[in-house]
Amino acid sequence: LATPDQLREAIRRAIEDIASEGRVVIASHAASHALAGPNVLRVFVVAPEEIRSARIAESEGLDRDDAAKTIVRHDTNRADYLKRVYGVATEAPDQYDLVVNTGDIDPEALAPLVAGAAAL
Repeated sequence: LATPDQLREAIRRAIEDIASEGRVVIASHAASHALAGPNVLRVFVVAPEEIRSARIAESEGLDRDDAAKTIVRHDTNRADYLKRVYGVATEAPDQYDLVVNTGDIDPEALAPLVAGAAAL
């Protein structure tokens, strides 16, 4: 098995290879923690738990309780991944360049908002 350092380095290399192709969006493997610096826009998308539960329930055909459990499982897995791979004990808004609350902003408006921020 790879060590956390080896895993982090492999992920960073893969992300950098993709990023070297030009303007790209990378939305996995906590890429915002793998990359930092100029020409990188790190975006944190959040929403209140009740809104997230409603969206998961609708998209996956779950009842509210199962949707809430799904969110807890996803959040726990993400926190574990960030801790194991990047040593991030707590994910916080100040680790990002832009924080968007899709509880207050229509998720459909997110792409143009992020594109606009990236153009700055």
